[in-house]
Amino acid sequence: MAYRGGMTQAPLPFAATLVLLLSAAGASGQEAVPPTQAPPDLSAALALEHAFTGVLDRLRPSLVTVTSYVPVERPTDADGRPNAAGMWAILDDSNPYPGYQPLASATGFVYDAQGTILSAWHALLREDRTPAPLISVETPDRRHWICEILGGEPTINVAVLAIRAFDGMEKPMLPPVTVGDSEAVRPGQWAIAPGDPFGALRTCATGIFTARPLRQCYQGDMTATMLQTSLTAHPEAYGGPVTNIRGEVVGQLVPRYPKPKVTPSSGAPGVELAMPIEIVTNIADGLVQVAARGQRSEQSPWLGLSVLEITTLRAQLRERDPEALRALVAPPVGVFIDDVFTPGPAVDAGIEVGDYLLSIDGHRLLSVLDFQKWLYLSGVGRTAAVEVFRDGAVRKVEIAIAARPAEVRPR
Repeated sequence: MAYRGGMTQAPLPFAATLVLLLSAAGASGQEAVPPTQAPPDLSAALALEHAFTGVLDRLRPSLVTVTSYVPVERPTDADGRPNAAGMWAILDDSNPYPGYQPLASATGFVYDAQGTILSAWHALLREDRTPAPLISVETPDRRHWICEILGGEPTINVAVLAIRAFDGMEKPMLPPVTVGDSEAVRPGQWAIAPGDPFGALRTCATGIFTARPLRQCYQGDMTATMLQTSLTAHPEAYGGPVTNIRGEVVGQLVPRYPKPKVTPSSGAPGVELAMPIEIVTNIADGLVQVAARGQRSEQSPWLGLSVLEITTLRAQLRERDPEALRALVAPPVGVFIDDVFTPGPAVDAGIEVGDYLLSIDGHRLLSVLDFQKWLYLSGVGRTAAVEVFRDGAVRKVEIAIAARPAEVRPR
């Protein structure tokens, strides 16, 4: 016992001592132990989690890995015979194609009932910008299949592929994705980009759509035609689908060009781009039709002009210049030419900014997608007959469809 003022004080019970210590801790500014709380309501989080997993469950059977291969350069000894290192590389069990080595990989997805596969064009190319001699896809069951290239569009970076079935083999029947409406996408909505890189990796990037396209025609300002997202994707997820929360494919993931410089201090760029699916499939359909004629298009057809739909032109004028809208004399169909590049085929044909393009080779143009479709179906190297509307009159001119020059890359 302790003596205080001549009186004795009995020891406090343990529980009372603990209460005093906790009270003293609170009085000294230290955090007191909170009372027991009820578990949080996770129903909203679980519903969102279920939506994400549902999207992946629906998409995974339609995703493939696309890999380009080049011949192995066999190391030789002084007599020109392959040495042991060279034979080991050829017989590597991880390589399904002896004598070849992987060059690059991307994600691909099946988009129609015929099994057509869309992927990234850049992953198929060698250093000289020509396609590799062997293209393979790995299907979800881990089997490898040799593909043929139906066509490619280097400007928007899309490759159109088909699995080849040799004698005695049956092509795998992969389900196509559900194609959505990219016009319905709004900033703030969920964006989901599953990837299928080389090997056993499976990736999934999630974020939101941050901006809608500003244009419909990629001929001049390609970035402005794309959906912008807050995704950070695996490099081999390019070529794969970008979906909304319902699992509908509304875009194709493409790399930015030029690629942003990333340093250890700056981190990831924080933005990924998706070409609207309507543009991708419209061009892919054209390339498939060209392939059905026994041809293969691997160039970007170019007239040296960019276009707007007339409804878009009217909307822009309504917002910016109502007087010009009231004075507008426009044809009932066609697309408005809002830019002409010099030098270029359009300038050579006498086409000017402010003209309207009505048809290509007799095919009426009702939209920008029509313009791009018939450009591919007409083909590089041909001279097309076009109708041009100017100052209330229609005139017919001929214009050469060129390959887009390498130095005229859209922004």
